[in-house]
Amino acid sequence: MTSLTFKLFIALSIFIPCTAASAQTAFEEDIHYEVISSEPADKSLGIMEFYSFYCIHCYRYEPIASALKSEFGDTFQKIHLASMGPAKHSGAAMTNAYILATKLGIDEQISDAIFKQNFEKREMLTTADDIKAIFIENGITESDYERGINSFGVKTTAGR
Repeated sequence: MTSLTFKLFIALSIFIPCTAASAQTAFEEDIHYEVISSEPADKSLGIMEFYSFYCIHCYRYEPIASALKSEFGDTFQKIHLASMGPAKHSGAAMTNAYILATKLGIDEQISDAIFKQNFEKREMLTTADDIKAIFIENGITESDYERGINSFGVKTTAGR
């Protein structure tokens, strides 16, 4: 057996079982998952979503998060992870921006704009000026942004 044939044999012997296993689409109770409770969820308890504007999986989860927000209303909370970001302090700056957007009542609009900029346009927002530009593009004046982002309310909500 030549070296190339041997490598092909090894690759196929690994690939075929993996492909067969991943082709299974029917999940069965008590085999693949366990039902924790058959009682409906108490909606007053709420849901907390921890996410990052820098996470592609969080971006793809947005339609589900929107549905949960519709279902749970004010008991659904989004919490941006200040520890994630491509540049030093970018996660914390993005957290402050989300808090400001929430206080201004434009959190969904700003969230959509940030996610689109980061993942559809593929231009990551990493600086304070990048983030400020998103607010200005969405109708917030530069002076209102500066006043809001540096406000006591934003800083205390962010825990800084």
